[in-house]
Amino acid sequence: RDAAQALKALEEQRLEVLLVELVLPDGDGLNLLVEARLLHPLVPRIVVTGLEDFASAVTAINEAEVFRFLQKPLDPPTLRAAVEEALGRAATLHEARGAREEAERRRLALIDLETDHPGISMVSLGPEGYSLTPPRLRALAEELKDTPLGPHLAAAMELPGPDVS
Repeated sequence: RDAAQALKALEEQRLEVLLVELVLPDGDGLNLLVEARLLHPLVPRIVVTGLEDFASAVTAINEAEVFRFLQKPLDPPTLRAAVEEALGRAATLHEARGAREEAERRRLALIDLETDHPGISMVSLGPEGYSLTPPRLRALAEELKDTPLGPHLAAAMELPGPDVS
């Protein structure tokens, strides 16, 4: 019904799509849209209005990053299509965010693993078992040169056998 109730709903519950009229009884729908973008950037915002003010439309699109701007009178199929498209976009945004968060979790786990076990990320599994490629072996030897393992690794690199240079 009004901007205050809408903001309260945004804080209390998970919304998939926000449908807002630019002219509200207690204030400006545009301010609501901007606040909603700041609070919930992944929630697509749709504006429905009877105003013919082009400047308001441009401001809503630019400042509130409105997903769709629909002018009254609306027919139900147009509104339904806009909401369905917004729901699809919300799902895509949530999936992308989840993928980014998972990638960050994996990156941090690898950093933790490498901190606890230096060089472990340089080992690869091949048909002959676990191995280090010569460039990785040199990098690992350099990284571990001041550790108890360093002299052993350096000695192993100097043993006769395949050229590791």
